[in-house]
Amino acid sequence: MSGPAAHIPRNVAREMKAAIDDSSGWKFFEEQMLPAVMADGFRPHDQVMVALARFAATLDGAGVVAWLRAISDCAPYPFVTGGNLEHAALGAAKHEGRAHVGHLIGKAISEGQRQIDQHHTGGTP
Repeated sequence: MSGPAAHIPRNVAREMKAAIDDSSGWKFFEEQMLPAVMADGFRPHDQVMVALARFAATLDGAGVVAWLRAISDCAPYPFVTGGNLEHAALGAAKHEGRAHVGHLIGKAISEGQRQIDQHHTGGTP
């Protein structure tokens, strides 16, 4: 056997088997693989979004935001070596995580700008 599974110490493998054999079975592992639940969906505080929008509106800020977007949601798909499904899945997960960070930054800036515009027009959020 080769790959990551070959490097798992025997006691860890026994613990994993015991968890599977336990009454919870595979459900235990499925629950462990679920993404962390964030009640607010990683939504920053309103002041943070407004500050990001104001920063992005400056010349220097626009350059920083453009760079953050370039290394996050605009980054190319990672080069996958090894040619197997596991490497491709890990590459996809990395890319998805990076892209999500960039998407959240852009969303926070847009929401901050919307709040600034509403404040200037006297509207309510």
